[in-house]
Amino acid sequence: MNAGIFGLALLLVSPVLAANIKPRSSVVAIEETAPVPSVTSVQVLNFPNPQNMAGTVNIGNLPLDANGNLRVSVPGPRTFRFVGVTTHAVTGGSFPYLSGVCASEFPGSRVAFSEELRATLPPQAVPATAWIVFRPTILYPSIDTAYDGMGNWLPLNGNLVMSCGVWASGVVVVPDDSFRHTPCSEAHAVACAAPE
Repeated sequence: MNAGIFGLALLLVSPVLAANIKPRSSVVAIEETAPVPSVTSVQVLNFPNPQNMAGTVNIGNLPLDANGNLRVSVPGPRTFRFVGVTTHAVTGGSFPYLSGVCASEFPGSRVAFSEELRATLPPQAVPATAWIVFRPTILYPSIDTAYDGMGNWLPLNGNLVMSCGVWASGVVVVPDDSFRHTPCSEAHAVACAAPE
């Protein structure tokens, strides 16, 4: 029911109620206030009494740098580095499957991401074509190319799929350090990465 009809119905039902209804205004009045004086000092009276301490503190088990200065840091995000490619060649598969292949040859590792290959220092050559996970951060469909966070590029060839699993193609890194799509039915080594 629109507001005009409601008001008319209210007027007909109860003239006393209708007389006491005030229309709402969408205009807000802003009142000026006096300026607030700035505070120059504050006195706090409820601090506890300081406690006297005596003795020494042993820091023999704390991390010190080469100059004897205490160094405390919060652990950063877990980073991985490229550790090599498997000697066992497998057809393309899911992330868990390829990670299991890596873990069997490099304990504690998983299938590598493309940016981990480039971020590993010192740089390591890829000795054989190997499955890798390409994680694009930028897609350029107009030039049919994807880029990851390290600037690695992958020609898409009209294919936005980056891994095997339920798809027909995945991504491999080849010994010249370039990335390409390949059918999941091909057998290749697996590029592996482990925590630093």
